[in-house]
Amino acid sequence: MKRASILEFMLKDELFCFNTSIVEFVFELEEYEKIQGVSEYILGIAKHDDEAVLLVDTLHLYENDKLLDMQTPKSVVVVTDEQGANYGMVVDTIVQIEEVEIAPTSIDLSSEELVINHYKQQEKIINEIVPLPLLKAHNIPSFEKKVTLQHSEVHQRDAQEYLLFKVHQEFYAVPTHYVEEVVEREGEIFLLDEESSLFLGATAVRENVVRIANLDKEYTTQESELVVVEHKEQRFALLASEVLGIESFALDKIENLDESGRIAGFYNLDGEVVALVNVGHFLADESNGEITHTGVVQSASEKKEEFLLFEINGKDFAIDMKHIRQVVQVEDIATTKSSAIGVSEIVEFIAQWNNHAVDVVKLDSFLGTQTKDNGEIIMLQYGDKMSGVLVDEIDDICYVHPRDVVGNKEQNSLIDGALLQDDKVIPTLNPKQILQVA
Repeated sequence: MKRASILEFMLKDELFCFNTSIVEFVFELEEYEKIQGVSEYILGIAKHDDEAVLLVDTLHLYENDKLLDMQTPKSVVVVTDEQGANYGMVVDTIVQIEEVEIAPTSIDLSSEELVINHYKQQEKIINEIVPLPLLKAHNIPSFEKKVTLQHSEVHQRDAQEYLLFKVHQEFYAVPTHYVEEVVEREGEIFLLDEESSLFLGATAVRENVVRIANLDKEYTTQESELVVVEHKEQRFALLASEVLGIESFALDKIENLDESGRIAGFYNLDGEVVALVNVGHFLADESNGEITHTGVVQSASEKKEEFLLFEINGKDFAIDMKHIRQVVQVEDIATTKSSAIGVSEIVEFIAQWNNHAVDVVKLDSFLGTQTKDNGEIIMLQYGDKMSGVLVDEIDDICYVHPRDVVGNKEQNSLIDGALLQDDKVIPTLNPKQILQVA
């Protein structure tokens, strides 16, 4: 007799199951972010072990006239398709995983979209529902991470050699393969009149002029040695009070910093804290990639992405900064109502901005929100189209590593992904879709 492994669960008062071959993992649903504007079958987004999961109302998917009661405890069964896309199927309770006998049927009632298999458990028949065909038929999206980091892709060694030096009493280090030479400083430093975030000025090194990196705010310009760094024919120098030599640092003991800046991380060397210089910070404007402290050159797609965070009706959302042109207060801009034929129902008013008449929309009917009338307007541009989005309040601009950005595989959805920020999952809005509905 043929047998299969199944995961049994309850929907309302009935017992169903999934074949375990499509089950990725399960978890208890403790909290989630409700969203609209994706699909009528999507309840929201949940975060589990640094993964963002779109939650599907399993009952509604199979019985369109019914909805799960989300006031009672729920479980999530995450299933995956052949492309690796994950779907969070919300059920009432998970019962068990067991091996059962496949029950043959005289009449197969399955269709291309609705696939049902049957299993025999003692004298009882359990119905297996196969969700993937139905999910595809309803164009229900899934999330995928923009970047999947694997150790085999990074090709890092267990240890990395660094040149160790001091500035005053502080310890610094830079990967040795970037160090072109260490020389005694002979000439004076030409200081920039204006304050620079990257460079103090320049000095002569034999026949060349080399920029001096602004590494330490306590620089006195009296430091006697120069550590000359070179990458792809670009050069700059680090002022050092004393060069101590070469040390080997264990990569797994480096404390990395998430924020990109002058310092990429820290290392404990015999009880002394060593700051690791972020070479890429001083070359980022001119190089095609960002350089990490270990010497790995990241592609442009791995650089941190910039998002604008804002609130509508107490809910957090985000939009990619690439498509944002300005944020203005409603009270600071000339607006007019329009009764013109063809204006979308979601257009709240027309704003006079930057010599253009721009439609400003409320997304309440899509997001299930109630936007204030006197909030702020995010001016968007995608290609040649422009539109404004009325929101309650702008929170901040955040910089997110691609590993913390998940994308909606359904490109025509208003919610096109999410950001994983600390313990929060923040839905991202699709500017292209906003301009299409305006």
